[in-house]
Amino acid sequence: MGKPMIKVQRLCFLGSLVGIYLFSWIIQSHHLIGWDISWGLHETKRLLAGGQYASDFFEPSPPMFLYLYAPTFLIAKTLSISLFSAFRLTIFILTSLSLLLCYPLLRSIAPLFTLILAITLLVLPGTLDFGQREHLLVILSMPYFLLVAARLENRHVNVYMAAIIGFLAGLGFAIKPFFLITFGLIELYYLFYNKSLLAWMRVETLVILGVFIFYIAIICIFHRNYITIMLPVFMDLYYQGCGEKWSALIFEPAIIYCFIVMCCCAMLKSDTYKALNALFIIALIGFLISYFVQRTTWNYHLLPAYSMAFLLLSLFFFTFLLPVINKRSDIIFFAMFSFLIFSFPVCYSFVLYSSCFSYEKKITGLIEFMKIHAENKPVYFFSTALLYEFPAVDYANAIPASKYAAFTELYCILKKIHRAHDNKDIFYLMRKKTIFEEKIADEIITKKPILILVDMQKNKSHLEGIPFDFLPDFLQSKKFQAAWKDYRYLSMLENKVFYKIAVYERIKR
Repeated sequence: MGKPMIKVQRLCFLGSLVGIYLFSWIIQSHHLIGWDISWGLHETKRLLAGGQYASDFFEPSPPMFLYLYAPTFLIAKTLSISLFSAFRLTIFILTSLSLLLCYPLLRSIAPLFTLILAITLLVLPGTLDFGQREHLLVILSMPYFLLVAARLENRHVNVYMAAIIGFLAGLGFAIKPFFLITFGLIELYYLFYNKSLLAWMRVETLVILGVFIFYIAIICIFHRNYITIMLPVFMDLYYQGCGEKWSALIFEPAIIYCFIVMCCCAMLKSDTYKALNALFIIALIGFLISYFVQRTTWNYHLLPAYSMAFLLLSLFFFTFLLPVINKRSDIIFFAMFSFLIFSFPVCYSFVLYSSCFSYEKKITGLIEFMKIHAENKPVYFFSTALLYEFPAVDYANAIPASKYAAFTELYCILKKIHRAHDNKDIFYLMRKKTIFEEKIADEIITKKPILILVDMQKNKSHLEGIPFDFLPDFLQSKKFQAAWKDYRYLSMLENKVFYKIAVYERIKR
């Protein structure tokens, strides 16, 4: 191949890569940021100010994702840009580092597959999932998967590069305990393949284990509340209360897609990218197990498995289709087959981005109301869903007063009461409910929010049809009555079936 042709290919590669980055930045910056991201940044801000789990924020995940969000504040201050722009820039920097490490590990398919990786990391996640914990996992662990594949092919890898890859992977797998399932499966496969119990003693693996040990020590020293308060609460309530039916988990379209891709790629074996294909299948299995363990169909929980399925499909594409194209009929077949195998990811991404646009239109009225009545003032939401308060408070420049992003503990208790049959269990859960309501009253008395917004919908999020109204229930408590006497009805905000919120304002200053 001549030098001019190589130069043209490089320019096409760089142009395509820049195009993917620009497309992602434009589409992300023109939509509202996700509610989980918004709340996560508030948690990070409180943590950096000396806040603690339980007392300043109520969060089921360990603190690694908060550490990964922390550079956002430094970037925002240094560049004098908005916090959300700084957050997106943080994700783009991490993605660029990941792609830089992946490129030399991809052999002959490096340019094309790097573009596929860029699409996976920057375009595949919907706007509301961009920067989520699972998105960070995929970004940080991707070089590790490619490195293990290179090891299986007996390729030499620079020691320092392996150490950096191990460090990033350690951060990614430490975000949630469930993510360790994939790491464990990969390492077990590597031991089995090499038929040696000492095969795990590699630079990257030792660095990953070092990150885990150091991270556990940090949690034990600086985040004892997470161990002593948060873990018992969420082990007792959270995953039982949030868990969805198995039929809903299995028949989620993205999960069906994952199973189809995995089966096809497992049956159509090829020696061309054997190691990489095996690693992606094992990673997909690990991420599917993680998804089923968490028992929720939230889009970001699907993202790691869905991303691996997309990469497997792309690898299949490179393995079986590109080598046989040599005439016009092959090109036509190639184009038709490409459309078929990639149509689901395109349609699925369209649905995700459309839902972001729809959400933005629905929440605009609430944002405008808070801008008028609560700019730079504390507000409090009574809701079992995160999406009403966040990121609306940020775009309205209001201040979230509560340590609770949503009343997760409450709806978990209510669901367990609804399912309970033993009187002792019901009494125990009712006592927990009373304690939670008293905590809400204490926060209102202490924080003195200027507005309290109460979800008035008949069927509230996560309650699965269980009837519940906040104020009639809470006002049975004398402590809550004392807190509520300073508030009066102001207005009712409605947006068809999306929300119905009663607004109460503080009358004592």
